Amino acid sequence: MRETVLLSILILVGWTACTQKTRNTQSTSETDSNIKQELPIPALDVNGVYPQKEVVAQNLGNIRYIRLETQSKALLGDKMSPTISKDGFFFYGFSSGDIVGFDLDGKLLTNFNHKGQGANEYTNIQKVAFDKENGEIFVLTQGKSPSILAYDTEGEPLYSYSIPDTLSAWNIVSLNKKALLIWDMKNTPPLLNGKLAFTWEERPVPNPCPYVILNKKDGSIISRLPLSIEGRFRHFIMTRVDGYSYVYIAQHNSLTPYMDGFILNEYTSDTTFWIDKGQTIKPIFTRTPSVHSDLLKGKLCEVLALTDSYACIRTISLNTEEAKPGVGLKEHILLIDRKEGNIAECIFRDENFKGKDGILPRPISSNNKLYFMLYPHVLKDAETNHSLSGELETLTQSLKDDDNPVLIELSVD
Repeated sequence: MRETVLLSILILVGWTACTQKTRNTQSTSETDSNIKQELPIPALDVNGVYPQKEVVAQNLGNIRYIRLETQSKALLGDKMSPTISKDGFFFYGFSSGDIVGFDLDGKLLTNFNHKGQGANEYTNIQKVAFDKENGEIFVLTQGKSPSILAYDTEGEPLYSYSIPDTLSAWNIVSLNKKALLIWDMKNTPPLLNGKLAFTWEERPVPNPCPYVILNKKDGSIISRLPLSIEGRFRHFIMTRVDGYSYVYIAQHNSLTPYMDGFILNEYTSDTTFWIDKGQTIKPIFTRTPSVHSDLLKGKLCEVLALTDSYACIRTISLNTEEAKPGVGLKEHILLIDRKEGNIAECIFRDENFKGKDGILPRPISSNNKLYFMLYPHVLKDAETNHSLSGELETLTQSLKDDDNPVLIELSVD
């Protein structure tokens, strides 16, 4: 059974299975047997030329405006990073140590800061994960002693542990009641002028299987997901011009909430998979040509949303000549109409927002929802210029400049 299933996966996506030593109640063969195929899946030629289209959010799905609650000790700074789970919105400061969380209606859920070098404290925050069922918030740190610290929603410490030195965790989510899922980037090189750049001699080869399941309570490795990619690289895209070095970061989310699990948005893979909390794995999207066919001017892909009607895909160009200082690598959002077979390069607008140029900012995705964040000063300027209407205008009337942002939630139908 194991060989038959893995052979099917090899034929489909050219991946191989990882051989793992596991420590849990589920064997490797049991994990492998969970892999299932579901065809057809959306396919995209990333080098295709597609017509541009302005999409009014209200014409694509339902819209909801979420005002994030403002409290004097829970203000979101400009340098705080967002993480959206299926159960809430979290913002954290990498160096400040601040963590602020809201439920899906924008009500303040948690707010704490345990930055320090003592017990139950952290020196930085790489990522934050939320487990609503257990009432636990997990903080992932990096540095000389990377660790995972668990707190309750009041910010009280629960437990903590060091990450195994065989891993370099760059992302973390709560997979189920007993397990965490991390994105491992140990020994992966950046790209330099279209080639893998190893920064020191005799560097160990990175593990080709990027996703690892950890025991929630002690951080022990349960298993690596049996999805393997050769030639993995970091999302640091480097170039040297006239003796000067430039580094661009391919902004993406490697673990995106989707249905009862997560999209495994590993950008060095030509096929994107989904995993549910029971560890069933199946392919949901594929791209051509291979990402490895052109590391100088090719494109990376991230699945933002996938329904029976639409696939929403972000592409990120590796071509540093197209990058803009202060903005980053060139990105596009492509909307695939799965029923009609049409593909368009999209920008999003809201019929109630005509501020600035009327274009909504870069979205964050979760559970087939796109979230666009608008800061109060942008909305107040639009109000002054009579560029708001409907529910968004009403909401803005009571908004103050120093309040927390407003989220536009677009449910992709």
